[in-house]
Amino acid sequence: MDTDSNKSLGLGKLSAFVPLISMPPRPLPSTLLANFTVNDDVQLVSTGALKALCILEDNLKKELEDYALEMLTGAATEPAESPTETPSPVDNPPTRSSTNSSNAISPQSTERIIKILREQPKLLDKLPLESSQALRMYATNCWAVLVSIIDILGDSRKTNRIIQDITVQPMSVVQHNSLAQLLFDHMPEIVPETLFKYLDAVEASCRLQQQGSMQQVHNVRLAVKVVDSALDLNNSFVDAMFIELSSFCLSYSWVKDALDLYRRLMTTQQQQQQQQQTL
Repeated sequence: MDTDSNKSLGLGKLSAFVPLISMPPRPLPSTLLANFTVNDDVQLVSTGALKALCILEDNLKKELEDYALEMLTGAATEPAESPTETPSPVDNPPTRSSTNSSNAISPQSTERIIKILREQPKLLDKLPLESSQALRMYATNCWAVLVSIIDILGDSRKTNRIIQDITVQPMSVVQHNSLAQLLFDHMPEIVPETLFKYLDAVEASCRLQQQGSMQQVHNVRLAVKVVDSALDLNNSFVDAMFIELSSFCLSYSWVKDALDLYRRLMTTQQQQQQQQQTL
């Protein structure tokens, strides 16, 4: 297109300025000064990603904490008429039994809560562990969680207090089995007061059962095993509980295990008396 055509299109003045606009005001430097290197760029990206990952981890940790506390708060209360299920923050499994009106926690949620408590033991400070009623509800609704709580606490005084609080009268066979196993697991820590309350609960349960029934025999034999385990570790239980233990054995002397325990008590007492006379 010639000059006349440019003028006719009104481009004459514009074309005159094009060189001025397209050229820089001064010559560009041959090299650009920059303080960034490839390693610096990688470090910036990595730092940003690390911060983002930490935020995500903190959010997930808080979400899991809230989930565990909500479930355990519900398990520590009396059952509601129409319980609602609390979704898991991971994959939304059912968390409470939909077949009854209790606040029992499902086995799958129990495993998840135990893992959370082990990873965040400070959560125990937020649980109503000083409440006997709450502890008994835990024993009913989430026994495995309660056992894990005792293990995480690692305090013999608290262990005895919790066991004493959850020892109820009367006990079902299932309750007795669970409690006996808990005593076996923590026998080195058990004090006479705890064993006395356990034995009292066993007697209360046996009195309500038919004489010579399988349930009664089972309870007596299991109680004898618990006491034998205690005596194996510490003979001082004989002095502290001789009357109570002897009474229990004589009440169920028709059960061979109880009679054997009574003989052991008498032998141990005689040996202790002989030792005292020697001293």
